[in-house]
Amino acid sequence: MASVQAGATEAGFLALAPAPPSSPIPPHHEQLVLSILLTLAGAAALSLSLVTQRFALSYPEAYIPCCGVRLPQNLVWFGGLVLYGAANGLKVVALQWGPLSVLSCIFTTVLVFNIVLARLLLREQLTAPKVMGALIIVVGAGLASVGACQTCQTELSASEVEQLLTSGPPGGYAYVGVLIVSILVSACLICWYDARHPPTKRPPDGTTTASMSLTADITEGASVQLVVPSDPTTGAPSRWLEGVMAVVYAGSLGLDEALADLLIKAWSGILATCPKDGGCHAWILFVAIGVWVLSAFASALWWYRKVLARYETTVALPIEYGALNAASALTGLLFYGEKAELEGWQLAYTGAGVGIILVGIAVGMLGSRAGSAASTQSVSPLSLERSE
Repeated sequence: MASVQAGATEAGFLALAPAPPSSPIPPHHEQLVLSILLTLAGAAALSLSLVTQRFALSYPEAYIPCCGVRLPQNLVWFGGLVLYGAANGLKVVALQWGPLSVLSCIFTTVLVFNIVLARLLLREQLTAPKVMGALIIVVGAGLASVGACQTCQTELSASEVEQLLTSGPPGGYAYVGVLIVSILVSACLICWYDARHPPTKRPPDGTTTASMSLTADITEGASVQLVVPSDPTTGAPSRWLEGVMAVVYAGSLGLDEALADLLIKAWSGILATCPKDGGCHAWILFVAIGVWVLSAFASALWWYRKVLARYETTVALPIEYGALNAASALTGLLFYGEKAELEGWQLAYTGAGVGIILVGIAVGMLGSRAGSAASTQSVSPLSLERSE
């Protein structure tokens, strides 16, 4: 009887006791939604960053009309870099709550934002293939998000990252090594091509002032044509070489960003767990952060300047994000082992989403190549022609 009374008394106290506070961490599906929203915001910010940088690098004068005033070219370019940093900050936060293979697909919607912003701010021509390609990309990103992994680990300890590195091919050191070698070889090819065929701004009829602005005062709709000059000592590059180098320039930029994403997920995951397991002084943490800093600075200060000084954003971005999307998907599935956590239908949706995104990228490039039919380049350059 005493035990019954004690149990009843205990039950009464439990009933009167306040409920424990709810966990500040949202459920996993809410985390996934938040990561997708942050990724979309990052894509929009990155698109505005690239449009700003392209505008600064392609303007033929040292001072650029921007927001009603004329600013130094490098200052406008630096403003684009600030936006680039903000976009990558959003990506870092998003990766804490979502799988890399899915978020990389969602981030490809930067192409959709770019079509809109490039038209509004740079007066780039919208073609049916470009618009169709953007819509196809949105569909692919949606399919990839449907197949999102609900159990994939987003926080990794230092020892777990080391285990991933030492795993056998096709992951581990082999995967990272192939990625780094591909990037370095591409950088060498870019330096060689720039030395032999440097891009130059060529205003028609001696014109030196373009009528572009990053505000609503873009009324004349002028733009800048970048050409590869014919040099009697080196000769003009062939059309096939121009096409190959367009893929090398923008594709290697995508690979460099994929390497940065791989490293971001590694060091941010270690920082999230190291206070608990003592991994804050692990060598892998410092190596991941160090290589990520080099990769990020290479993208922001070297690769983007090389790519955007030579190609339109609507030409470069489809190639760049085709490479980034493919490499990031492989990183998530092979290096981070997300494939083992996915069911068959999830793999099917993710694979279909990636495939549809690549189709959308290819369709969008048809519009770019159509625009270059009358040009001396095989990729679509901007033309510096004043509208009548």
